[in-house]
Amino acid sequence: GGVSAVGVDILMSEPDRTSPAIMLDQIKKDFNVDIKRTVFPNDLLDNDRMLANVLSQVPVVMSAFVSNSSYDIPMSSLPALRLSEIRAPGAPPLAEFVPRGLGLTMPLDVLTRVSRGIGFMNAEGDVDGLFRRLPLFMVYDGKIVPGLALATLSLAAGGGEKMSQFVVRMDIDGPVSVKFSDITIPMSHEGSLPVLFRRKADGNATDVYPKYSACDIIDGWVSPDSLKGKIAFVGSTVAGLKDLRPTPFDNTYPGLELHAALVDTILSERFVTVPPWQPGAEFLLTLAVGLLAILLF
Repeated sequence: GGVSAVGVDILMSEPDRTSPAIMLDQIKKDFNVDIKRTVFPNDLLDNDRMLANVLSQVPVVMSAFVSNSSYDIPMSSLPALRLSEIRAPGAPPLAEFVPRGLGLTMPLDVLTRVSRGIGFMNAEGDVDGLFRRLPLFMVYDGKIVPGLALATLSLAAGGGEKMSQFVVRMDIDGPVSVKFSDITIPMSHEGSLPVLFRRKADGNATDVYPKYSACDIIDGWVSPDSLKGKIAFVGSTVAGLKDLRPTPFDNTYPGLELHAALVDTILSERFVTVPPWQPGAEFLLTLAVGLLAILLF
């Protein structure tokens, strides 16, 4: 066996323009030169179909992006999510609490059909710009969508064949927890989970999780045993693609590693929970300190 699940942190929503079929059509359009497609084997004409053939053999979750633009209409259908809710009396549904999007960008239909799950890649910083938490669920068009990390972990827990069933517990103030397989995750009332970042002995918060170059894997420099039974995420860490996020420990933390860190947080059960009374307590404490400063000075 290979990896237990793969999360692809790349939005593959447009056809590969280097596919021979597309390039031949472009050459004909630009130069009026008609190169017969028969010079290529039929299986090599479409790079996206070739990729889909490979992904169909792997327990993979593809990325989608939930946006605030109603112009972003998905070109492929969103797979149904196996999710049920246990609500306390008077508790509203999960969809009323989690972030809501007006648009959705999906992977190409040929890739969506072979994936075993879809997860959104969205991440948003706190008011100070730092990334401390990730949403576990979002909603688009009335449908609940799981985050990429949660979906990938759920697929691994389901044996790689299909994502596990989610059971969300709700109280009147919002979501309390989500359970799948034998894993229970506490949730904030807006449906997010703080990430507890690991650091090395030298204080470095990046390079905590093993990284492998795609070239090294393709060229056989990475032993298959290095990935056996692991949850893997595929994406980019280079600065040029601007997927670097400021966190409390690193100003250039790769967005790809946010997903890995969230899975690590869940599997190690190193949960950081914020009690619902904390905002009120912080306000009263700030007010008391202010009043004390006025009295003393």
